[in-house]
Amino acid sequence: MKSDLWPKGYIIGTLKAATTSLHAFLSYSDAFYVPERKYLRYFAREVHPTFCLEGSEDKHRQMYLREFDGMRPGQIGIDCENMTILNPWAPERIFRVRPDAKIVAVLRDPIERAWSHYLSNFERGMEPRTPKEAMLTAPKAFPGMIVPDRYVEAGLYFYLLSRFLEWFERTNILLVDYEDIRDRPAEVEQQLYDFFAVPCRIKRPLVEIRINQTLVARNPLSRFLHRMRHRKSGIYLRTRMPWMAQFLTNERLFKRTDNEAMPDDLCRALADAFAWDASQLQSVFGFNTAKWMARWRARIPDNGKARRNPNRVRAPQALLWRSGQAVVDLVDRSPFRSFAPNGSSVEDLRSSLNRLGIGGENQAAAQKLWAQNAMELRELVDRGEPQRFLEWPLIRRTMFYDNPGGVRRELHYLRGNSAWRGRWRPAIVENRMGSPRRYVLYQNSSGNLIHHAYHIARFEAAIAGVINRYSFVVEFGAGYGSMCRLFRNLGFGGDYLLFDLPHFSSLQRFFLSETERERNSVRSGSMLRPDFVTSLGELRHKVQLLGKKPGLLIGTWSISETSKELRDQVMNSLLPSMDCLLASQDRFCEMDNRAYFEGFCGHDSAIRNWRWEGIPHMPDSFYLFGFARRKGLPEFATTTKAEPPALM
Repeated sequence: MKSDLWPKGYIIGTLKAATTSLHAFLSYSDAFYVPERKYLRYFAREVHPTFCLEGSEDKHRQMYLREFDGMRPGQIGIDCENMTILNPWAPERIFRVRPDAKIVAVLRDPIERAWSHYLSNFERGMEPRTPKEAMLTAPKAFPGMIVPDRYVEAGLYFYLLSRFLEWFERTNILLVDYEDIRDRPAEVEQQLYDFFAVPCRIKRPLVEIRINQTLVARNPLSRFLHRMRHRKSGIYLRTRMPWMAQFLTNERLFKRTDNEAMPDDLCRALADAFAWDASQLQSVFGFNTAKWMARWRARIPDNGKARRNPNRVRAPQALLWRSGQAVVDLVDRSPFRSFAPNGSSVEDLRSSLNRLGIGGENQAAAQKLWAQNAMELRELVDRGEPQRFLEWPLIRRTMFYDNPGGVRRELHYLRGNSAWRGRWRPAIVENRMGSPRRYVLYQNSSGNLIHHAYHIARFEAAIAGVINRYSFVVEFGAGYGSMCRLFRNLGFGGDYLLFDLPHFSSLQRFFLSETERERNSVRSGSMLRPDFVTSLGELRHKVQLLGKKPGLLIGTWSISETSKELRDQVMNSLLPSMDCLLASQDRFCEMDNRAYFEGFCGHDSAIRNWRWEGIPHMPDSFYLFGFARRKGLPEFATTTKAEPPALM
């Protein structure tokens, strides 16, 4: 595939940050080719599913490239899509087709951006909730809203941009301040031309281009007219009658969002949510966020406490925010961030990694990818601080789940469990080891630990039992050991086999030994016996020694990320007495996981009952639960035919 056919410039977002004005400005320059249609959605189709087209990937690609047929030699093609930054798969896809791509991200004060985003949806009649309900609860789509709201997630710029930094050099990423576009447009113009290395040929200055500004109605009539302008009839009138467009934006009817104040307590809650991300954005990307945080501090009362609202006392989300606000302010100064591991453990980790080699070149694509990750882990341990390994991009990219919207749903599911207070709440208390990023809505835990607890809770609901019934557990691809740590917190007392590459087994041994030392300093540990296995032959031997005892195989997005040969060996070596907790994405590399597991379930149906379950907040993934047909144990709570859930 020729990379010259693809645009070189990508304006990736963010929402409500003048990307429409930037799109219009670049279209007035001869140096750039900008399609007339702004939202092409090719690299953002997962987060904007309404714009997904039916047909093959080749058809989507051809339709996308057809938008750039008019690009002349020497011109730089520009893809302007304000939701590309939200798509976790976009950086890799752009890199695959255009390794020398230039990435432009327009960043706006995340609190102002969230407020403008909310008002825009509200004025268009797509947001019936109050500001607190909309921004401090799980994302939800309403009639007329194309995708679920992303008021908080779209402002976590460091979290979103770190994905692009994994694929592109820092010099190929330009961060533009929204306030510079508003107040100093001439500097932004020159900045863009310098970044793309093209001569400055301006037909119309950026200062003259102000498009798609968020307006707030002054009265009910104004609100009706404003909502009409976004419907088909209103769009027709605005395109056919220019005077109608001027009437629908008349300042006598509408006012700018700058004049519409956000409640102080909501501002404080959002400031707590964005504080860590903004500080990391400044330290890693060099983007000045000090002015944002200064404005946030100016909105917080002098005593540092939010005013109590008696009308919201019973709202669990509000109580959750108030109880966690003091903790958020002390996170960076607390011992949570400064856990000191045993010095000998760190040296043992480094020496064990240095003794290990890396696999050869004759590997499948999936195996080669994990071999590269193992090499990167060895380099990070050598030159980094293992006591803060959960801050490393490699770990956060491959082993740590903290999607804000998804974790909100998972925490809500756990809190609705009847065993929340006595079992799940103490089990998901996060350790200090590794310096994990705490979940902003529940400071006692992290998104990844909540994510793992959600898997177990879903599985226990399917089998109408608990995981303590098993004598042993085999986890295929154990990450850094977080799931094993959760089993220990839940009181599991059997054998726990962690099967992984030798490099990651060393990391798991380090993490579990240090968390056990930390755990024993505050409470007694369970009788769980971890065993680290690095070869398939050794795994088979140890499983055979356990005999016919009931066991559990766990493979969450791990078996599905291996080659077909390896997964065949793993799945075919299962004992008849073993149950399965599997989670998988639809596709990985060239492997169709749905088709593979559907075939395996049909072959294995005489030994196990299989149940497919969807994951509401992860539409491209699914659960697959297998339950062995054993005497004396109940069947599934609801037996379901082994069919994959329909694509959402």
